[in-house]
Amino acid sequence: MRRSSPIDVLLFALVATLVATLVACDRRPDRPGVPADSAQEPSAVESVTWTAAPGAAMLIPQPSCADPDDWRGCWRQHESTALASRRDVRRDARRLVFRTSGGDSVVLVDDDPAREARGYYLYVGWVPRVEAHAVWGMGYESSALLLMQPASGALTVLDDAPSLSPGATWLGTASFDTEAQEEPNRVQIYRVARDSLRLIWEIAPEDWGPDSLEWQDDSTLVIRRAAAAMHPEPARVAMPLVVRYRGGQWVEDSLSRSRSPGSRP
Repeated sequence: MRRSSPIDVLLFALVATLVATLVACDRRPDRPGVPADSAQEPSAVESVTWTAAPGAAMLIPQPSCADPDDWRGCWRQHESTALASRRDVRRDARRLVFRTSGGDSVVLVDDDPAREARGYYLYVGWVPRVEAHAVWGMGYESSALLLMQPASGALTVLDDAPSLSPGATWLGTASFDTEAQEEPNRVQIYRVARDSLRLIWEIAPEDWGPDSLEWQDDSTLVIRRAAAAMHPEPARVAMPLVVRYRGGQWVEDSLSRSRSPGSRP
């Protein structure tokens, strides 16, 4: 997925700040007369396929519609189907309104349609193993995947579709951009909790990019690498980078260690 300018990145930073403000200020159920404790338990949306082989990347559903060239129309159609099966999220014109477990509201607002380069949100569906709603945030030639967890109202902006560890303890994301520098070039690992996704480890190499992620188990992540253009040691980065969870932190395997700057526990 692409980010075309710092303005696009700033857009999502501002959105996160706005949502936090809305959650702090809006302390009422978004549906008057419905007690928070009577809310229906979330259920998976049948039209959304989040299944994948254990440790592999989640599959973002690809909606089908009559006009495949109408990308936004296809997703709006998918959104309508996904929202129809839920009671804890709804669309109100330009607003996506989520109800948290505590009865608060989290609101994502599309830009005014009159704006030439406007941003908007598309509801994807429920992610059962993370207990979160997934939303595409679309900017001008840019996008990000947002996960909103009803247990707390926390909103996490991810670089791309995540890869969940077999035991759903960790979530990894990979973003590849070694040349244009319009996107992050990095791998990030988050600890999964019912009410939060906490960034624990990341690496932002300069001489290679993450091609794919593969979880071997809940403590071992294999990062397939591709060398940056004109890299002096393509054979070295052809070897996957293996990171393991040891002693309470993620560390690079000594046999595949990256000599690139940019990693941090």
